[in-house]
Amino acid sequence: GNTSVASAALAVTIPSTPVAPTIASFSPDTGLVGDGITDQKTLTLTGVAAANSTVTVFDGPNQIGTATANSSGAWTFTTAALADGSHNFTATGTSSGLTSAASTALTVTVDTVAPNAPVETNASIVSGTTKVQLTGTAEANSTVQVFDGTSQVGTTTANSSGAWTLTTGSLASGSHGF
Repeated sequence: GNTSVASAALAVTIPSTPVAPTIASFSPDTGLVGDGITDQKTLTLTGVAAANSTVTVFDGPNQIGTATANSSGAWTFTTAALADGSHNFTATGTSSGLTSAASTALTVTVDTVAPNAPVETNASIVSGTTKVQLTGTAEANSTVQVFDGTSQVGTTTANSSGAWTLTTGSLASGSHGF
C-alpha cells in the first residue's frame, strides 16, 4: 500500500511541419537585372528555409538536387548545365523527417543564343532638324544599339513584335552610315 514518488518528467517535442522555403534570387542575372533572363546555363539559387533543414530543389516536377540550410536558414544551390528555355524552380524543406510544402516558383529563362542582327527598314530626317528617325526590326523585346560608323548614337528597345524606332541627336551635315 505504499505509493512511490512521481518519476522525473520525460520531455517530448513533437516536430511541426517546416515552413516552405523561399528562393530569393538566382545568379548570374545577365542583361536587365530582374527580368528573369540569363545567358548562362549554370545558375546559383539562393534562399531561406528552416534552420539546418535539407532543401530539395526542383525544376518543374524534376528534382535537381539538395542543399543544407545553415543555422540561420540561408542556403545556396548550383544547378548543372540547363537547357535553353524557361525553368520553374521550387524548393521544399525537410526537418525532423517532415517535409514542407513547395516554395513559390522562381521562373528563369535561359537564353544563350545571340539574336539575329537588327534590320533597319527606314531612315528619315526629322522635319526642321538635323536629327534622323530610324525604324527597323529586331528580336522581340531586345535592346538595339544604333551606331553611326563606330560611334553609338542611341539605344532603344524593340517591342513585343520586334519593331523599334530611334531618333538620333543632332548630327553634323554630311553622309552618315547607320
